[in-house]
Amino acid sequence: TVTWTPPSPLGNTTGYRISYTTGSDVDIDGGSTNSYTLTGLTNGKTYTISIVTTSSGLPSAPLVVTVSLVPSAPFIDSTPTVSATTVTITGSVPRDSVVTGFLVQWQRDTSGGCTNEDEGSINATGSFTSYTITGLEEGNRYTITVKLYNDAGRGPVSNSVTAKTIEAAPSGSPASITVGTLTANSVTLQWGEVACLERNGEITGYTVTAANSDGVVKGTSSVNVDARQATISGLTPSTQYTVSVAAVNGAGTGPVTALPVETEGERLNEVHSILCS
Repeated sequence: TVTWTPPSPLGNTTGYRISYTTGSDVDIDGGSTNSYTLTGLTNGKTYTISIVTTSSGLPSAPLVVTVSLVPSAPFIDSTPTVSATTVTITGSVPRDSVVTGFLVQWQRDTSGGCTNEDEGSINATGSFTSYTITGLEEGNRYTITVKLYNDAGRGPVSNSVTAKTIEAAPSGSPASITVGTLTANSVTLQWGEVACLERNGEITGYTVTAANSDGVVKGTSSVNVDARQATISGLTPSTQYTVSVAAVNGAGTGPVTALPVETEGERLNEVHSILCS
């Protein structure tokens, strides 16, 4: 739609002729008319437009304009390519959409227990066919979308795709261990979570051990994964042990958190039993 200011004074102006690049002319009746909508143009094409009064034949200054609608939403393929820290998406641009750049946005899924969000976005020039997002966290699930844009603005969002980066063994150890119950033959331990960004995937279990001063692993453990608690039984009374806990995910076992403990003596247990009875 072209608008203009009529001559002042209007004089004997009775109409206008609009000329534009295609070689087409449009004659408009009415000297006081000040706008007209050109139709049948091509999206993305640049036009040079000028207006001439039918009375004087003097043209206006030319107007150069690119006809452009915001692009339609692109499509992202449903099978991204992943590594430990990258996701590569591929897709397509709707036919006849004029695209000068695109915006990629992503957000980490927090359902795995991480409460802090990880999201990002980046602008890239050119038309969208593929893009690789880098610097992601290992073993995390991300939701990704794309928006196209041109000189007219930013278009609607694409379909969303979900991609999970490849797991690695946890790089962090559980938070400090505490002793819940200690007897002559067993010890019950509790521990804190591995830091979110050090899990590198979903924690599926824990390895809990008790080793004597010679480094020999003794006892057995029964682990409650959700409660982060374990009881190691079959220990020797009045003996020093180093108990340790390490987190496990689908890729392996992480570093340990350790704590020295000493089991109670049998006589002390008998005294406890007498006092309790």
